[in-house]
Amino acid sequence: MTRGGIVWLASYPKSGNTWMRVLLANLSSGAAEPLPINDLDDVYMAESKDVFNAWTLLAANLLDDDEVDRLRPAVYEALGAEVPAPHFIKVHDAYTEIAPGEPLFGRMAARGVIYIVRDPRDVAVSLSHHFDVTIDQAIAGMNTALTGSPRRARSGRFHSRLLDWSAHVASWLDQGEMPVHLVRYEDLVVAPVDTFTGVAHFLGLDFGSAAIERAVQHSDFARLQSQEREAGFTERLSRTSLFFRKGCVGDWRLALTAAQATAIVDAHGAMMHRLGYEPRPPAYPSA
Repeated sequence: MTRGGIVWLASYPKSGNTWMRVLLANLSSGAAEPLPINDLDDVYMAESKDVFNAWTLLAANLLDDDEVDRLRPAVYEALGAEVPAPHFIKVHDAYTEIAPGEPLFGRMAARGVIYIVRDPRDVAVSLSHHFDVTIDQAIAGMNTALTGSPRRARSGRFHSRLLDWSAHVASWLDQGEMPVHLVRYEDLVVAPVDTFTGVAHFLGLDFGSAAIERAVQHSDFARLQSQEREAGFTERLSRTSLFFRKGCVGDWRLALTAAQATAIVDAHGAMMHRLGYEPRPPAYPSA
């Protein structure tokens, strides 16, 4: 792997990025009890205005989106040179350029990228609940080349540079600046210990199997739901749904109509096939 402090935890929204943060935090902690889900402060967020302000000595609220984006590469390069390695930064931006030959994330020697991907049909269902929008609206956003995030504006955050779902995946997997370790959400659900062990090995983290198994147990989805019910979760946007809502695979089969599933496959079938998702299963749910 290349040298540098930053490891990007990249994904399209609602693909398992936060779950990966929890796993890594519990692994690093080594505590006998699970970490509280609201105490993940060691993971920066790429869209954080506080981080931007601290490193630029400017106020992001006084700048427009283009002005912020022009400064973001320098912020990440400074972070990569100064933070202890590895330092994780959660990011939902696509891997894009703010000018020809100038990546949004700069050209520092990052340790690498953990890219988490999920079946886009399940992503659509999760987006709908997370943002309190209809499934059709969620699908329309996934199928559109956006430069701004569909998320509600929140104090402390600036916009994410999103593309459509397929282009977002391709932007990270096909960039040549940093090594990428691909994690499928479905593999993390079905084989969490083996999948997370692969992440630890890619990062060169010196933890034994017992520590990895403990981190997986502490990050069990039922535990996360219980914590959220008891203490809430700062990342939750929905007024009606938990952030850690189900954590299952194939929920789209019950939630999407045939027309909705087809709209996603028509837009993203090629990328789905590349990632091992069967674009057209034997039968779709009835309309």
